[in-house]
This record gives sequence, structure tokens and C-alpha cells, in this order.
Amino acid sequence: MASELNNSKPAIQWATNNFYKCTTATPTKLYTGVGDPNADHQCWERPEAIDTPQTATLYLLATQL
Repeated sequence: MASELNNSKPAIQWATNNFYKCTTATPTKLYTGVGDPNADHQCWERPEAIDTPQTATLYLLATQL
């Protein structure tokens, strides 16, 4: 269990940073990006090795947080 704690910290940090980026550009709005689920799930390569275009749509989730 202790060895997995070191792996979980970067994962939590990544999620926290991602959420922070969604809220700091415009403090009263929350945005999220959603990719194409069909295209995304047809590719089983490592993210670093993907050479096809990755698209995402930006959605406004909430205002006046």
C-alpha cells in the first residue's frame, strides 16, 4: 500500500491542476473539454505515441460559482 501512495500523489496532482485550469481563466465560469468518445476508444496507443489529431469540444458548465 505504501508504494502505491507515491503513484497516487501525481494522479491527484494532475486532476487538481486540471480542475484549477478550468476555473482560473474566468473565475466566475467553469469549463470542461470533451473529446470524441468513438475516436478516442478506437485508439489503444500510449498517449505519448498517438499521431492522429485529437479534438475536443469546450463546454461551459456553470456561471457565478
